[in-house]
Amino acid sequence: MVNDENSLVPAGTSVHRLEGKALKQWWQIPSAGPIWSPRWSRKRDGRETNAYANAGMQQLLVSILTIPIFVIAKYQNVGASRLDVLAITLWLGLCLLLMSFFRRHRYHVLAVTASETGLELRSPCLKRNIRWLDMADCFPAGTIEPKEFLLQCKTGEEFLLSKDLTDSARLFDLIALRMAQPEVTYELNHRVQDGTFDIVRACAATTIGVFIIWPIADWSLDAGHQFTVAPANLLFMILITVLSLGWYWLNLIKTPQLIRAGRSGLYIRTGRESKVIEWDQITEIRQVAGLIIVNSRIGWFSMFAGKKQPLTERLIDYKKKLLMFNQ
Repeated sequence: MVNDENSLVPAGTSVHRLEGKALKQWWQIPSAGPIWSPRWSRKRDGRETNAYANAGMQQLLVSILTIPIFVIAKYQNVGASRLDVLAITLWLGLCLLLMSFFRRHRYHVLAVTASETGLELRSPCLKRNIRWLDMADCFPAGTIEPKEFLLQCKTGEEFLLSKDLTDSARLFDLIALRMAQPEVTYELNHRVQDGTFDIVRACAATTIGVFIIWPIADWSLDAGHQFTVAPANLLFMILITVLSLGWYWLNLIKTPQLIRAGRSGLYIRTGRESKVIEWDQITEIRQVAGLIIVNSRIGWFSMFAGKKQPLTERLIDYKKKLLMFNQ
């Protein structure tokens, strides 16, 4: 860390960017093993965690690359058919879904230019100029060796700045020096990676597409045939739809991507809303397998966490200390 405050103030500009291995990981290029295997994104045998791995994007990339091969092979054998039309439509749908994932992924910033007025943040299809006065908070986005800092702006936008950026220590020291102190501070911060949510959305969309949309579209293109379905198949289609939409709803409404703990309470942000729950409103915090369950008098939430994630214990301990202090 740099201690001389004068050396932190940029004379002109300073550029910080992802390079080498980190840049390849940002583009979802695996260093070893197939891209559909999540093992290379975890910390094993001393390897560093890949903070940029997005299982949802990886699964879609595999499907997008596979479908054209299937269509071309079939076209050479039997010629064009309605199955080709369905496959191409599915391919275009997957491309649109991948684009929606990429729109969020680009907020993992590739390059940062620091100047006297603020920061210029750049990623593919993204360029933002953030003044120092427009920055609300900047904090580590995790509880176990976080590799990224979450930069929150007063406009509501959030950007992820990686420790893999060149000369990142100087950049983070500069942000801490020039940014105004946040109105509310939190001692514990935990952000779930985008890929954890994107893989759920990808699986739900693929399931509905294959088991619901595909059969209906296939029948609509088959002129002269009446659409009939066995009761058991109809029940299966309804069950798949309900389960997929229910799974998506749980991740959108009841699964926070960001949890922050401070004296003011427990800050929770899901895909639809943000709220602060006071500690005396929280009735239970426990971990079940890979989920953290938070029960309160105003609702419940479940959050993804690894089996070795200490967040549960730290939240419980933090709550006990605060309640004892306030008595």
